[in-house]
Amino acid sequence: MQVDGGQFLREADRIEQDLNMSDFSFVLRLIAETFLAIGRNWTVVLRITLIPLLLPISLLVGWFTWAMKSAYLVHYLPKQVGGGDEVPVFALALILIAAVGTLPVAVAWHRFDHMGEAPRALWPRLYPGASFGYFGRSLLLVLIAIVFGICLMLPMYAFIQKSSTGSFSFSYGALPEPRTAWNFVLSAIYFAALIGLLTRWSLILPARALGQSLTLKDSREAASARLSLKGYFLLGLLLHLFSILLDLLLAELATGYIGLLLVLPCVLLFQFMFNIALLTRLYGHCVKAPAL
Repeated sequence: MQVDGGQFLREADRIEQDLNMSDFSFVLRLIAETFLAIGRNWTVVLRITLIPLLLPISLLVGWFTWAMKSAYLVHYLPKQVGGGDEVPVFALALILIAAVGTLPVAVAWHRFDHMGEAPRALWPRLYPGASFGYFGRSLLLVLIAIVFGICLMLPMYAFIQKSSTGSFSFSYGALPEPRTAWNFVLSAIYFAALIGLLTRWSLILPARALGQSLTLKDSREAASARLSLKGYFLLGLLLHLFSILLDLLLAELATGYIGLLLVLPCVLLFQFMFNIALLTRLYGHCVKAPAL
């Protein structure tokens, strides 16, 4: 077996430069890689999401549009306002199916990106064990996010500018309420810290999809070895700001109802897949280091 010494040295220099890359340039590269990964494989995205996600969502939108135009929607309003106070069982079932469908979609993308495993026809390959494990780890991360969110909010609460009734609202990917410059800064700091901290533990998700065992401690150590905590805060800040820009863009499109219907599904699907693909790329950098 012959080894090209020049190529070996060039590859070694590339990896050394990659490891010495600044936090800012690494985060920008990570985001760019994620955009390219989805754009170049958009047909794969459609194949793995068509039945688990797009079909139930399309049925839900069609049902909701029919209910509005036929005045059937009044049956689900409270009786106090003249409605029938019925439970929209069909809509809830479609929402549940779409929610459960996110699990095989996430597993399918992780396996496609790292293992080259393409979906079959219009349905992702099913891995029940990996999907249920993915779901359990997702719930664990949600609990961690709640705990950290409360801990981060406590010292900030006294500095938040509130409305005349004493209320306020910080939402990820949206402008704060009341909409003041000070609240905007505080909400950006809040979500940058929350997303940055949570991302370091989130590597357990793609690991489970790939059939690997990764603990929260392993995930945090691997993530911290590749990118500093400041870098993860920067990543969280950029994701929050990008989501706000997207929300404002969709609000502008809402003025033209037909245009919104044409663009909205693709935009929301891209945003959904971006979060999964970003975690996939980060896992590749932190856990699956380049091999010489």
